[in-house]
Amino acid sequence: MTRARARAVVARARQKGCTLLVTDGDWQGVSTRLAARVCGYEITPALRGVPTPGLGRISGVRLQINGRGR
Repeated sequence: MTRARARAVVARARQKGCTLLVTDGDWQGVSTRLAARVCGYEITPALRGVPTPGLGRISGVRLQINGRGR
């Protein structure tokens, strides 16, 4: 994204009272940075409450989050 376009996006978010969160990228000049890493998953069993490898649904994700800035 060009700097001019980035400024326009930031101005629009600020005008609307929004928080802008950029994922999988780097945004120059930001005051706060977040980094997240997946540590594990919560699985809902598929068959009568019996955990079976490869079956079920992901019901949650455990993250390790680090932040720096103001």
